Amino acid sequence: MRRALLITVGLVALTTLALFLAPPFLLTMAERQLARSLDAQVAIGDLELGFRFELPWLELRVHDTQIEARSGGALSINALRADLNLPALVIGQLRFRDAELTGVRATLPPTSAGATTSAVAPPLAPLGALLTGLRNEPCVLQSLRIEKLDVLRRAAEGKAKLLRDLHGAFKCEAKNGRGRTRIEGALAQGVVPGASFRIEAQATAGLVEAGLKFAALDLQPGVALLGIESPLTGLVDGVLRWRAPDAGPSQVELELDARLAFPNGAATTRVARAQATFEVPFEGKAKLHATLHFDQLGAGDIGSLLEQLPPELRETAGPLLQRFERGTLRDLQLEIQSHADELAELIARGPLARPGELALRTRLEGGQLRIGAGDRLSGIEGALRFEADQVMVTIARARFGNAELPQLDLTLNGVSHLQADEGFRCEPVVHVEPLPGLAAFNRWRISRKRPAAPGSTPNWRRTRLELEFVRHPVLFCALRDIVAELRPGNAAGSLAFELPRARLGALPLSLRGVFEKPGARQKPAKLALVVALGEASEAPPPALPAPPDSNALATESREGKNRKTESVWGRGRFRYEARRLGHWRIEGIEGRLHARGTRLQLDDLALQLRPGERVKGQLELEFGAAGDAQFSADLQLADHALLDLWQAAGVESGRLSGQLHGAVSLRGPLRPGKSSLAEAEGTVTLNARAGNIDRRIPLMLAIALASERFNPFGDRDQIRYEAIDLVGRVEAGVLHAQNATLHSPILRGAASGSAMLSGKGELDVVLGIFFLPRIDNLLEKIPVLSRVVLGNDNNLIGAYFSVKGELKKPKARLAPLRSLAKGPAGVVLEMPMRILGGMKAIQEIVLPRKQSKTETPQSLP
Repeated sequence: MRRALLITVGLVALTTLALFLAPPFLLTMAERQLARSLDAQVAIGDLELGFRFELPWLELRVHDTQIEARSGGALSINALRADLNLPALVIGQLRFRDAELTGVRATLPPTSAGATTSAVAPPLAPLGALLTGLRNEPCVLQSLRIEKLDVLRRAAEGKAKLLRDLHGAFKCEAKNGRGRTRIEGALAQGVVPGASFRIEAQATAGLVEAGLKFAALDLQPGVALLGIESPLTGLVDGVLRWRAPDAGPSQVELELDARLAFPNGAATTRVARAQATFEVPFEGKAKLHATLHFDQLGAGDIGSLLEQLPPELRETAGPLLQRFERGTLRDLQLEIQSHADELAELIARGPLARPGELALRTRLEGGQLRIGAGDRLSGIEGALRFEADQVMVTIARARFGNAELPQLDLTLNGVSHLQADEGFRCEPVVHVEPLPGLAAFNRWRISRKRPAAPGSTPNWRRTRLELEFVRHPVLFCALRDIVAELRPGNAAGSLAFELPRARLGALPLSLRGVFEKPGARQKPAKLALVVALGEASEAPPPALPAPPDSNALATESREGKNRKTESVWGRGRFRYEARRLGHWRIEGIEGRLHARGTRLQLDDLALQLRPGERVKGQLELEFGAAGDAQFSADLQLADHALLDLWQAAGVESGRLSGQLHGAVSLRGPLRPGKSSLAEAEGTVTLNARAGNIDRRIPLMLAIALASERFNPFGDRDQIRYEAIDLVGRVEAGVLHAQNATLHSPILRGAASGSAMLSGKGELDVVLGIFFLPRIDNLLEKIPVLSRVVLGNDNNLIGAYFSVKGELKKPKARLAPLRSLAKGPAGVVLEMPMRILGGMKAIQEIVLPRKQSKTETPQSLP
């Protein structure tokens, strides 16, 4: 025992003497050992030993040490003082008990352009080296003091400082009997009040754990550690934990709490509960789970954050975020569950490349979204969720212009199909001027809608659209080959609709939804939509032909050649199936539609009445005016059975039979609470042929009651007529009869006056009825005239009536001729002379002049 002790003491003494006599040998040994353990090139400028008369006896002082790692990092130490472990030196190993470092500069390797998965490796490298050391050689240093530590990163234009003026101390404790090693210590940043870094690590059997807790860390160097250039500033508190088992990958957990300041001068924003868990080395199938939560973000803040994203993500989110003009996002949470190699694809190709790996949740307050050149959705209050290849949007409140929009519940499935390399190509929309008249049109439509009786069946059955395209900017991308159907919903006043087929670029889609009208107690309207991208349940309709040039020429002629050309943003066909249209009984309406600029044109309209008749026409709605919406309608009538028209109108008795021809052209504003005809302007031309006049018609009944002597019906229920003609103009909703005449075998009639086209149809009409006399010499020569032209008397007899009141209940009275001379009797006063002139012509042609005699009318009352 004594001999062994003497040998050990001798070896220590000889080794110590050799070190003092040959410092270059010790320098070479230190460089080689450090190079081997650090896998780096090591160069020590100067090395010297000092001797003390206390344990440990030897003190090592090293100056100007340079370490260059193969990864590109570097470590420079101005001065190192350490107590040497003399027994370890005896066996050729360089170990320290305690050490002090002064003037340390750590340089991190540069982050290559586009690097993503390896960006977290450089800042974690020192912690990884610490864990490796704890596992292999516990407590290489029992204590360590650091004075003035700077951390830099290599860059093309030089070296940028990340952290500077750090100082602190660490201690290591090993309890080999329990297989436990523990190291703890803290760093403080001298230039930042309150800034600190605390490191704790421990190694037990099969597991090494480390923790880094930091407070008031300057954000700029923090993000620069990851190789990100950011204009954001602020302070960050956080904890980083590392678990490294002997077998399997290591796991890192990161929790952050930051207070950010944005470069646009927005208020400071708190970032809470930012967490990340990932495996190291972070490559291949290494797992990642990260969440980032913002308390609130303004519209300007989002633009600043967008600049921090990789270019690929900026290109995906940029066009939509540029439309976000105003508002605050609250409780914005971003969650990622991925792998290292999949994360690279997610960042490179955008969030839709890896459905299910990215989730986003947020609420919007006071939002404003630009949807066209001048149109805005404003006052938006809602929420957004994006997860598992699905987007869910809830809008509790929003306005379009001055109109309150219904509450929206939208679910969009299959959003990953929007990836460009999977067949989606967004067809650009066209420029469309704002539609201020659309809100006014909706107000007019609602005001004219009759309230349905409780439990009644909806009046309409279905609306079907087959559209070539819709390219309005509210859609962001154009839709083509659209088939859509609308039906009454199950709930009272609700609307169910389905889009079994449409194409967004080359991408098929389908849609279904329900609209619920506003309820009592100011309950808002609701709209629920479910959209499935990449799915369609019906073959596309055949391509519809382009609109004929005649329509374009008619539009140009009607509006003036100097009007600028407006883009067509919607085109196709429609069919509306219903039981009634106002008070008319119908089967449906069908035709072509063109949405052009601020106008909706409905051409080739066919109104199918019940029973049988089809009325054709055109309708145009103008939504570009700042006030009310405008309409323009043209109706063509050709050989329509009047009895069928009366039946369709719900008139069961007192009808006019015959065949109807004519045209109606009207235009005017659509004002809430008023009929479309209340302020209409236009022309009316109607011709009825070969029918009967029923005495129960309110106008005829009023005349029959006005005078028994001049009752045209006598004891008959009907009068046969040959022709009824009406030519009139419409001004401010009032029809003015310019030429209204009646031709019958037993009488002639003419009317002048006006009738309101809305309300109760107030009449102010002068009506003249003229009975045809018998002429003896005509009866002898032309017996047919006795049956067709002449009456039972020898004279032409007539009377004038003044008719006023409601159309359904007019009142008539005999009117003296002198009273009519002061009013607009017009063609009524000319009628007797026309009739007599025609009869004289017949006499002169048919009878010898000596037998002819002139009939003069009896004095009129």
